[in-house]
Amino acid sequence: MIGQSGVGYSFDPLVDGVTPHPFSGAAKAFARLRAVRDMVDIWDRTTKQIFEEKQKALMEGDQALASQIESAKDLLSILMKANMEASEEDKLPEKEVLGQML
Repeated sequence: MIGQSGVGYSFDPLVDGVTPHPFSGAAKAFARLRAVRDMVDIWDRTTKQIFEEKQKALMEGDQALASQIESAKDLLSILMKANMEASEEDKLPEKEVLGQML
């Protein structure tokens, strides 16, 4: 339908037994890629939010969260603690810490 109205060509005839045009498959693959992109965007936003909440609480002196991170066994807390204690030359940039979360 879109091919007919857009360029006057039928890429995917609505008839049984006809092999679809490769353009149709490419368009469907593109839709799947968009779904993957959306999923990665959600992961990115979520990891940034978690990291920023923990970092903000640490910077503001939230003792409950600070002590939770000190005794935590999750990878992010361990990484944040190690990164805070590292020398300036050994510290990971925020971007790399976030990358470890994905």
